[in-house]
Amino acid sequence: MSASPLPAADAHHRLNLLLESTGEGIFGIDLAGCCTFVNRAAALMLGWRTEEVGGRNMHALIHHAHPDGSHYPESECPISTWSTFLCRAAPAWRTAARPRSRLR
Repeated sequence: MSASPLPAADAHHRLNLLLESTGEGIFGIDLAGCCTFVNRAAALMLGWRTEEVGGRNMHALIHHAHPDGSHYPESECPISTWSTFLCRAAPAWRTAARPRSRLR
């Protein structure tokens, strides 16, 4: 017996429940580097509300500078160049303009 596919609204609801059930910060980006989804844990880690992050360019929002404050070109950013990106290895910036070196 095969299961029939879920309607899009049900699938979206289940995905949202899964994202919100974890304490890990999770976000997704499109090909332009703009946030397509973000869970509450990620938004809190970064000092934003979830509705403030959606649609924004994630490099410009959280990865625009090196830990010393010097400019981090988007062309070198692993978020923007689709390189393997591990949050714990690269600093992200919170709304208070101070780097958060390890997102947990």
